[in-house]
Amino acid sequence: MTINTTYPGASPEDVELNVTNKIEEELKGIIGIKNLPIAKEIKVSLKSVIQINLIDSSISYRQLRLISDKLEKTLERVEGIAQVNQ
Repeated sequence: MTINTTYPGASPEDVELNVTNKIEEELKGIIGIKNLPIAKEIKVSLKSVIQINLIDSSISYRQLRLISDKLEKTLERVEGIAQVNQ
């Protein structure tokens, strides 16, 4: 899962404090995620991008997809996130 955030005119520190940290806090509260993959910032021109990988070999692809869909909906409600793509 990749999360793209846009914060026009903001410094990298502002994006981290006001967007990235909020996303990470939301991820910690989602039931069904046993391990949080490392969220890392990728600098691509003027956009901030966070990539999140969900991996669990003990459940089916369908179950993992349901968790991913729930995560997507949760992240879309976080203020400051412009777009969530799977």
